[in-house]
Amino acid sequence: MDFYIKENCKKQKINHSDDHQQQEIVFQRLPRELFMDIVSRLPTDSLIQFRFVCKTFQNITYDRDLIQIHLAKSHQPCLILHCDYPLNNQLYFVEFPDHDSKQSLKRIQTPFSTDMPEFSVVGSCDGILCLVNSLFNDPICVYNPFTRQYRELPKSVEFPNQEVMYGFGCHPVSKDYKIIKIIYLITPQTVVRSLRRHRRRRFMQSEVQVFSLGGQEWKSIAAIPYQLDHLSGVASLNGRIHWVDHHAVFRGLIVSFDFSDEEFREIRMPERNEQFTRSDYHLAVLRGCLSVAIPISARLGGGLDIWIMKEYGVKESWVKHYKVGTYIPKLISQEISQAHGIWRNVLDTRSVRVLCLQDNGDILLEYKGGTLASYNPEEGTFKDVAFPGMPRLFQTTVHVSSLNWIE
Repeated sequence: MDFYIKENCKKQKINHSDDHQQQEIVFQRLPRELFMDIVSRLPTDSLIQFRFVCKTFQNITYDRDLIQIHLAKSHQPCLILHCDYPLNNQLYFVEFPDHDSKQSLKRIQTPFSTDMPEFSVVGSCDGILCLVNSLFNDPICVYNPFTRQYRELPKSVEFPNQEVMYGFGCHPVSKDYKIIKIIYLITPQTVVRSLRRHRRRRFMQSEVQVFSLGGQEWKSIAAIPYQLDHLSGVASLNGRIHWVDHHAVFRGLIVSFDFSDEEFREIRMPERNEQFTRSDYHLAVLRGCLSVAIPISARLGGGLDIWIMKEYGVKESWVKHYKVGTYIPKLISQEISQAHGIWRNVLDTRSVRVLCLQDNGDILLEYKGGTLASYNPEEGTFKDVAFPGMPRLFQTTVHVSSLNWIE
């Protein structure tokens, strides 16, 4: 009896192996372009499982052409939620919800958590997340949450009393992924003037460093005459990353860093009658265009004006494309109802951040503290966005799943 079972198992294994060989032969006979087109339509999870079928399929999943074709077809992004409350840092993933179904959060493994238990999300590019130690600024880690590959970058030069900003992106042609580190050196005079001028720091000396994933060490480039403001958001577009210049905020100046030639450039914001203030606006990318969301004064009805730069780099192409009304999500409304005195006013002034456009044309918004809502521009209506298992406090990153391998 045992002999019969063993022989039967052997036959099944042989038949199973034969099936794989036959499938492999069929796919090998297909024209390369057709085969790539078929495989690139699979979701990322399926492609990762795909490499366990046979050695040929495993090699295909590392093909740079397939990775780029698959990325080009990933039109619908997903959301990465970073939660650091109450103690442990965690990442969660959720696909954009359809109107007919509810998506649930999926917890993402963080294999780097032993070396970096406390971290912040710098940004996302082509399916790769860039994370930084939120306690010590180093190490920096790049991580694909779908392939679960990660790489810890070497530490760069540290300075005493430094304030650091980061950016993450890639060369649009060579796909060389780079991290930029902007270090502002804080002197005692800077702190004194900061206190005297309502915490507005004077211009500080800077140090700019760049690391390429194709290299092994950080390199320093020329210092910059800008004091960039991370509170106004970071927008990645056309192989460039964009910030607002804190000192030129009243003139409406956006500063970009080009990952191809590693140069900084200036972009002018749309003309407005009202003065800009540092907390007035933030950057976003909508419809593949650089965008800026500007809050409307409460005496004028409140809400947001969203401007879109139709032709990149051309100041005259700025167009006011959306007007978002005022809204308080249900969760925040409950907090306000429980607040008293001055705290009621503080809660009522929570900021809102434009995340992206969904396929149905709705604008996805994140309210301070981690509350999501969508806005329908045609109907002028809002809808709270919540998922089963959603953490109480989180920060959202718009991401795209990919087969992009770190190494």
